[in-house]
Amino acid sequence: MYYTIGYASSPIPIKPDGVIEQRLNRITAGPNPASNKLIIQNGAGAIATIYSLTGKPLHTAGLKTNQESIDVNHLQPGMYILQYQYENVSRSRKIVINR
Repeated sequence: MYYTIGYASSPIPIKPDGVIEQRLNRITAGPNPASNKLIIQNGAGAIATIYSLTGKPLHTAGLKTNQESIDVNHLQPGMYILQYQYENVSRSRKIVINR
């Protein structure tokens, strides 16, 4: 499925997944490394999941606003994967917990 935008002489096709990817690319998380909490910005409507490096989900949060705070005190110091998912598209980033 494609959408067309604009008033150009010929419409430009835009895949809906491309719009979602742009939205996911705007999401930021910090500080990285984090010690007590991780602040996620521009993530309203997405789901954030923190995974261990072995792929085990450790924490999942529905992001309701454009600035959400996730408590990471329960995680041991080390490296993790933070995944954002919106509809059927996801993005992953490495995060470090350091105390």
